[in-house]
Amino acid sequence: MEYHIFIDESRYLEHDKFKYMVIGGIWIPIDSIGEVKSRIKETKKKYNLFGEIKWTHLSPSSILFYREIINYFFDNSELSFRCVTVNKENLSFEEDFYYKVCYQLLIKKIQNWLSYRVFLDYKDKYNKDKISTLKRCLTSSLSDIEEEIVNDINTVKSENSIFIQLCDLLIGAVGYERNKLNTSNAKLEIVKLILKRANRRNFNYSSSLKEDKFNIFNMFDSKCKNSQ
Repeated sequence: MEYHIFIDESRYLEHDKFKYMVIGGIWIPIDSIGEVKSRIKETKKKYNLFGEIKWTHLSPSSILFYREIINYFFDNSELSFRCVTVNKENLSFEEDFYYKVCYQLLIKKIQNWLSYRVFLDYKDKYNKDKISTLKRCLTSSLSDIEEEIVNDINTVKSENSIFIQLCDLLIGAVGYERNKLNTSNAKLEIVKLILKRANRRNFNYSSSLKEDKFNIFNMFDSKCKNSQ
């Protein structure tokens, strides 16, 4: 079986005002991609919403749509999510730190009896050599000499990928709660809904590796419980 993984990041700049950054990924079997795209497209039409699904677009006028999308994610057994939160106070901002976090995001969830294609949200800062290094590190760790497990790592623009957009929504919620923000009642409501559906008190502790649906790993943060 082949899975596609769609990766996005939130609050990753070194000198912004946020303590925590989040890099996350949506996992979906290739055979389910068409069905999920159709369902989300129908839901957008239902609420007369256009443009991208984004955490920053969440507002009181769109809360019903975003609530339905979150419930759809949790109700659909074919979709899963994993993210890494990083305390930037404890992070050395090396040039390739982003890809090191991506490696941690991927390596614990990839199964060596499946195959994967990985899609990173396109940014100008991405470098083909670094993407090649990320793939080489993964294939080496997985003893994937023939590259049968990690078939490909590439980039895709968020406007062309509903799954990058869904990832943006989930990592936006995690980052919002981890950074203790409270500027929007609509966003707080979605955070509360995700916590309820994920059966969590907050996002301050790492998930067990057995938790497949909504998995969080808190990296470089001594104040958080870590089980990974």
